[in-house]
Amino acid sequence: MMRKLLLIFIISPSPPCRSVLLLARTLGIEFNLKLVNILEGEQMSPEYVKRPIVFQHQPPDPESAEKVEEALGYLNAFLDNQPWVAGPYMTVADFAVVATVATAKAGFFKNITIPF
Repeated sequence: MMRKLLLIFIISPSPPCRSVLLLARTLGIEFNLKLVNILEGEQMSPEYVKRPIVFQHQPPDPESAEKVEEALGYLNAFLDNQPWVAGPYMTVADFAVVATVATAKAGFFKNITIPF
């Protein structure tokens, strides 16, 4: 009998998608990957479950950019006192934070300082 693998839908620049991939690979979970081409409207197919819109193809306003910088400053200070986001050991939270911050730097927030 063939084993059924987890099917992960991914939009490649999505931090939540990337954090799930990082975690699954770290835990050695086997999965099938389905890339979703949002430019072709594949997210509207019956196979794909509706998800909230994260980016609306708009650059952040200066006030939002300032808030991101402030939040990253807090994260940086927090990580000065411990090696991982949620305590002394790596957790799922670390994967989510790495994926989110790295995507922000690659996208709209090119001048941010990554705290790790």
